[in-house]
Order: sequence, then structure tokens, then C-alpha cells
Amino acid sequence: MQYPCRNLHSMQPYTFDTAVRGRILNGCWLLAAAGTSTMQMLLLAQAWHRDQQATRTACIASAWLIGTLIGGVVNSALRRHSAPPAIIWGAAFLGSAVGWWAWAPPVGHASTFPLMLDLVARTLPLLGMALLLGLLSSLWLGQQRSWAAVGERAMLARNAVCLTFGLAIVWSYPYWSAMVGLLCLLPLLLLDLLTALLDQRPSRVD
Repeated sequence: MQYPCRNLHSMQPYTFDTAVRGRILNGCWLLAAAGTSTMQMLLLAQAWHRDQQATRTACIASAWLIGTLIGGVVNSALRRHSAPPAIIWGAAFLGSAVGWWAWAPPVGHASTFPLMLDLVARTLPLLGMALLLGLLSSLWLGQQRSWAAVGERAMLARNAVCLTFGLAIVWSYPYWSAMVGLLCLLPLLLLDLLTALLDQRPSRVD
């Protein structure tokens, strides 16, 4: 009669830890999704402020969407093999976003090129960056983490509020939106780094 009781008591801490891990991961994951959405809205705002052409902005949005779809396909393929740690994709996304905003020319930058060449020269970098950031964000957020699993409610909340959050931040605080987006990425980056370090310890013991 005592054995089931001991087994029940031994399972309670594990269940509690699993629930807490899931909540922490869902919170960090949602923040990162909001940060990537803010970066997406920043790219769209930058494309719009160049010359207020809806065609360019639509192309940037389409490039991000294509990158996201490619990332989903790559994630499915990586799950059949040994996928790199999630921290690699997160660090690549952060580095690409910081590098872009440090390199990107200011809005309204004058150019001496002809109109068509200037249009192509200013559009191709935006298209390439939107495609790259969409790909990296999909690879990062779509990773299966051994520490916990992202819940379905978190995924639904991302689809419902993250794009609106990014749009509101970029619209209301244009000078602080890039910093807000980058700060939202940090909790999941730190969690992925901690997970990668903890996963290495059992392998070293084995």
C-alpha cells in the first residue's frame, strides 16, 4: 500500500516542473514572435517611407512570407536528421537584424542613379533582407526544444496579436521600435542558450 503513495509523491515534482517549463517557454516564445513581427513591420515601414509605393511594400511582405514558408519546409526536413541547436538560428536572426539596421541608409537618402536603377538598388536589399529574416525567424521559432514544447495556445496567440503588436509599436514609437523588437528577442535567446548548455552536460557524462 505504501508503494503507490511513494510513486505518486515522486511524480508530483516532475509534473510541476514540466508545467513551469512550458509556461516559461511559451512566454519567451511569444515575446520572440512579437519581436520578429516588429522587425517585419519595421521593414515594411522602411519600404513605405522610401517613396510611398504600395507595390514595393507588398513585395517586401511577400518576400518575408516566402522566407517563412521555406523555413517551414527546412524545419520539416531537419527534424528527420540532427538539427542544429535553436540558439544558432536565433543568433543568426539577431545578428542579421542588427546588421541591417546598422547598415541601412537613412530614409530619404538622395541618389544620383537613374530612376530605374535607383528603384532596383533600393528594393533588392529590402527583398533579400525580408526573405532572410523570414527564413531565420521561421527556423528559430519552429524548432522543437527538448526543454519544453510550445503550446497550441501560444501559437494561436501569436497569430492573433503579434502582428498587431508589431504594427502598434512601429506606428506609435518609430524611434524606439527597433530597440523594443530586439529586447523581445533576448528571453528566448537566453533560454535557448541555457538549454544548449544543459543538453551538453548529459552527453559529457555519458
